[in-house]
Amino acid sequence: QNAVAEALDEEQARRTSQMVMTGVTEQLERSANQNEASAAIDDEQKRRMQEMNMKESMTQLERTAAQKDAAAAVDEEQKRRVSQAQLKEVNTELERSAAQKEAIQAMDEEQTVRTAMEAKSEMNTEVERKAAQKEVKAMADEEQ
Repeated sequence: QNAVAEALDEEQARRTSQMVMTGVTEQLERSANQNEASAAIDDEQKRRMQEMNMKESMTQLERTAAQKDAAAAVDEEQKRRVSQAQLKEVNTELERSAAQKEAIQAMDEEQTVRTAMEAKSEMNTEVERKAAQKEVKAMADEEQ
């Protein structure tokens, strides 16, 4: 009876040990599965955060590029306007200079015409005076 009792005790100890081992194994498996699931959740969160950060960085880069493009366009437009204003100013100056040259040329031509007319008038007066003197001399010679 002692041997049977011992065998029963050993069997019960073996079953208890096996149940404890099964429980520990199941607990370890559950713990490992939970750790794995937790790691997967953490990885997914990190991936999403990286994706959000990447999108935010890309948006910022696009915004910066758009601002630079807009600033460049404004600079280009301003340069174009300045160039147009300078061209207008140069054009106006050229027109003014041409008008001054024309006015000076017209004044010179007028002066030349006046001088020629005055010289002609003086010559006519001189010719008339000489003719009158000749006529007076001729009349004086006739009277004598």
